[in-house]
Amino acid sequence: MERHKSLNIHVGEILKEDIIDPANLTIGDASKLLNTTRLTLSKIINGKSSITPDMALRISYVFGGSADFWLRLQRKYDLAKAEDNFHKDTLTKHSYN
Repeated sequence: MERHKSLNIHVGEILKEDIIDPANLTIGDASKLLNTTRLTLSKIINGKSSITPDMALRISYVFGGSADFWLRLQRKYDLAKAEDNFHKDTLTKHSYN
């Protein structure tokens, strides 16, 4: 079964759209609450970095949801992305044979 790309949303986008934006927080404000750098949070929100267990604990403590919930969202995103890459690589290798 092929999964539609738009269904695979990076956890940082969820954090921004469902938590940070509704609370009218800037990235700087949210990073202070999370006791992390603005750059670190910006990379997560822009899908350039993953949520680590440490960050999942921080998000859980500050904004709610369990750390396990945040990590499962990240793992689901990572697995779907790896699956897409795997299928692309498989198609590329088979198309030359």
